[in-house]
Amino acid sequence: MPFCRRSTKEQYSEWICSVHWPMVPKRTRQRRSQAKRLLKRAHLHADREARKTQGYISTWRMNRIGALRRIASASWERCKREAIEAAGGLR
Repeated sequence: MPFCRRSTKEQYSEWICSVHWPMVPKRTRQRRSQAKRLLKRAHLHADREARKTQGYISTWRMNRIGALRRIASASWERCKREAIEAAGGLR
């Protein structure tokens, strides 16, 4: 968040503090959580597939992981944008 003075012990490149996070609409937060869950599940399936096939992961699965990464990244960007808008009084 621009100009937010709150900090965290962990070193993140970007994060939304506990004051500004509730300003993000619930549905947007849910979509971000869902994207993260799907990405985690896809990684678990890829690991399982790699163990079964001596390191080979299908192209389909790799493409799916790439798409889910883009979706998760876009959902984070949307959360940031909506938090900044809400903090600035634009919503």
